[in-house]
Amino acid sequence: AAAFVVPLAQTAVLGDQANDVAMFGRAGLAVAMGQASPEVWAEADCIAASNEEAGVADAIARFVIPRLE
Repeated sequence: AAAFVVPLAQTAVLGDQANDVAMFGRAGLAVAMGQASPEVWAEADCIAASNEEAGVADAIARFVIPRLE
């Protein structure tokens, strides 16, 4: 975000591991992937499909794009 001069509040992050939870707390939108544990899901703003189900595309379509409009 800093490299592109984007405030963290305007960033989206996707993660599926416990070490991703720290970044969830800094971003404007935290998306847990479907294959993450329930503990990781609990720390996210929303949950996308798993990686095996095109989870990144799902997150962009359902959670990121609507926030741009």
